[in-house]
Amino acid sequence: MNALREVVAIVVFTIAIVLLSNLALKGFDGSLMAATIVCFIVAYIIWPSKRKGTRRDDSNVLDIIEFIIELPVDLFLWLFRLTTRIFRSNDSRLDIDL
Repeated sequence: MNALREVVAIVVFTIAIVLLSNLALKGFDGSLMAATIVCFIVAYIIWPSKRKGTRRDDSNVLDIIEFIIELPVDLFLWLFRLTTRIFRSNDSRLDIDL
């Protein structure tokens, strides 16, 4: 079952990369950007991650693929957390944590 999830996640991630390259080469298109973001998120959700405890094997190749697939979502979450820390203070009511 994990092998099927890995293959599907790799295919969806590859589609996201192709969409991202089309977005960069052909110019901005909102629907293309939305499809790219959805593909990145779907690949992240489908991938059986070691951090989530769904993959137990020790394969260096799968670890590298996992890092690559999780990188876009992790970067977005890191940037989002960074911006919320900038705007968060002890006096304000704005407090966004994930």
